[in-house]
Amino acid sequence: MKKINANTRSIAIKIASQAFLDNPSMNQFLNPRIAKEKAMHALCAHCVDLSMLKDGAYISDDMCCICLLFHSDSKVDFWDLLRLNFQFVMRCCGWAKVYPILKREKFMKTMRMQGEYLYCQILASNKQAGNASVIEAKKFMFNMGDRLNLPIVAETCLSKNKVVYEHFGFKTYGNCLLPHCDVKMWFLKRAPV
Repeated sequence: MKKINANTRSIAIKIASQAFLDNPSMNQFLNPRIAKEKAMHALCAHCVDLSMLKDGAYISDDMCCICLLFHSDSKVDFWDLLRLNFQFVMRCCGWAKVYPILKREKFMKTMRMQGEYLYCQILASNKQAGNASVIEAKKFMFNMGDRLNLPIVAETCLSKNKVVYEHFGFKTYGNCLLPHCDVKMWFLKRAPV
């Protein structure tokens, strides 16, 4: 895995956009007045850009898999964060969804484990990715968690992804229905070895 940079950013956004286009949790952020593909692209661009600022955006060597993985205490410059959030509102969710999104994020924080951890915001691969890309990302994540002696935390709303995370060695430590919808979220963690 290598860090996503200006040259690989568009590839990373495309991988995430295609992987999450039908994800119920991610779709909650999208403004129905914006074409779904365009809004999802903006959402994934926001995630990639924020992770790059947090020094936690990675792409596999074959450029088929991405991993957005950063320390739970990572900070971002106020003005950079303000710029990214403004772009997110204008290009992805619209002003009407800002308050529900803020409520959702506040709720999600109460469900996440306390203390220091590595947060896996996105782990996604494209259709060309073979097992090698995903295994590379898994090894990279686990090596980082072990080296820093920190658990890795992930969330998913898809039961098939929950099974994959558990197959990789994650344990489910909680679940909930997201406020104002019927989307179930699972919270998973992998302890360092």
